[in-house]
Amino acid sequence: MVGDECYDHRPVPTTGRLQPLCPPHRAQHWSLPAGSPGSGRSLTVRLDDVDAVLRRSDVSPVGLAAAVTALAGPVVPLGSLKEADARVWQEVYAPLDALADEIPALAPWTVRMRGDGLLRRLVGTPAAAHSLLGEVVTVLRALPVDPPVSLPTFAARVLGAAHTLDDDTPRATVTLAGIRALTDFPEGADAEWRREAWASGGLLRDELSSTVLTLNLRGAPVLDWAVDVGEPSVLTLRQLRRP
Repeated sequence: MVGDECYDHRPVPTTGRLQPLCPPHRAQHWSLPAGSPGSGRSLTVRLDDVDAVLRRSDVSPVGLAAAVTALAGPVVPLGSLKEADARVWQEVYAPLDALADEIPALAPWTVRMRGDGLLRRLVGTPAAAHSLLGEVVTVLRALPVDPPVSLPTFAARVLGAAHTLDDDTPRATVTLAGIRALTDFPEGADAEWRREAWASGGLLRDELSSTVLTLNLRGAPVLDWAVDVGEPSVLTLRQLRRP
C-alpha cells in the first residue's frame, strides 16, 4: 500500500499514452473506462480514471501520483528536465567559444553550430559532444598547414591516429565544416568537393589522387624526358614527397 507521505501533490496530467502495446496488455486495459483500445500499437487512457481505480483498490489510497512516485521515484517536471538539458548543451560549446575568441573568422560558424542541432544529431550525448569538440578545436588551431600534408599524416600527428578524420565520421563532418568556415570555402557535396575543401586547409586526402601539373621541370629521368620532348608531366603527392 502506498502512503500519503510519498505524494508530492503535483497536479496529475489528464491523459497518458501507452506504447508499444502488446496483445496481453491490450486485454488488461479493457478493465479501464477508456473505451475500446482498437487495433493500433498505442492506447490513450484518462489518468483520472486510473487514479480512481487505484484509490478504490486500496493499492494506493492517495492515488496515481503517489503510486508513480513510489515505483519510479520523484517525478521531475518535463520543463525542468528540458531546461537542465539545454544548460548542459550550452556548456558543451564552450571550447568553440574560446576558439572563436582566438580566431574571429570562426565566430559565425560557432553561432551556427549552437543553433542548427548538428552536433546533437551526430553524437547524441553532451559527453560525446564535448569530447568531439575538444578534438575539433585541436585540429582547427593547427590549420592551415603550409606546406600541405596528407590528411592521415596530419591526423596521426595531431590526434594520435591516422584514421581519426576518415570520411563519414562525426569528427570529420564537424572538422570539415570548421575548415570551410576558416578558409571561406564554398558549399558542395561530392567527393571532389570534399577533397578540395580539405585541401583548402592544407590537408590532402591521399598521396595518389593529389596531383600537380608541371612543365619544364627537371630532376628525374621521366621529368627530363618530358622537358626534352616539350610535354607537361603530372606528379602525385607521393612522388613529390620522395627525397
